[in-house]
Amino acid sequence: MLDVGGKQSVAVLRRTLTQFEDSMLAAKFSGRWDDSLEKDSDGRFFIDQDPANFQLLLSFLRDRANTNGSELEPKIHIKSPTLSFCSMVRYYQLMPFVFPMEWTVADGTAKCEGKTIQSTKFMTETKSGVISLLASPHHSLTISKFSVSVPWNAKVGIGWMNNSHGVNSHIGDTGYSFGVRLEEKQFRSGGSPANTFAVDEDCRDPSLIECNWDTVASFTIRIAGNVDPPVTHTFSVNGGGSSYYPAISFSEASIPIMVSIMDYVYPKE
Repeated sequence: MLDVGGKQSVAVLRRTLTQFEDSMLAAKFSGRWDDSLEKDSDGRFFIDQDPANFQLLLSFLRDRANTNGSELEPKIHIKSPTLSFCSMVRYYQLMPFVFPMEWTVADGTAKCEGKTIQSTKFMTETKSGVISLLASPHHSLTISKFSVSVPWNAKVGIGWMNNSHGVNSHIGDTGYSFGVRLEEKQFRSGGSPANTFAVDEDCRDPSLIECNWDTVASFTIRIAGNVDPPVTHTFSVNGGGSSYYPAISFSEASIPIMVSIMDYVYPKE
């Protein structure tokens, strides 16, 4: 039994709370920490959360348990979440489970070689193409931060593209995309270099690129790995950045690309 916020008593199966093994919620109710968890005067596990928010999360977990983890129907997704609900879900490390995103090959071909709830590994199969990150149609959240790991000499571009224009171009080659091009050692926008950087030619460590949108109009890219010290460049977009989405372009076959979601754009209240 759970005591939620001191206002609501809830009976729930332990396996409902622990179905996402990588989450903090699952760890908390795994059974290993029962003796140390806070309890109320009646011995119920105390959950210090808003009862309405926790009930909404619990409904999602129960519905997912009923589908045995298969694709959920739209009606049991949280389409327009509040900031307080997202804060609770983030605290329990459940954001990628409740609000999934999907990396897809938008142009060219690349084989998906492995996927977790937060990361996807691709192997490029053609000499050119674009991989883009698309939100689930069942919710309204978008991504503010993602990371990409590629071989040090990979012919890739990593950044953002405008979602109202075609995707069949290399990152930074048009006015509708911007980012970093590793082979050229350039940050590019609108078909021109915006900045250049040097790499350690003796280092064969993978390049790690972290991309961050401030949710307004600034996009920052940080490169580490075979770039020491790490380098950073910021792009600014007139009119705001909400029409841009994360994208990776490639111009070589057989490139292993690992992409991970790091953070979301949260609603305002």
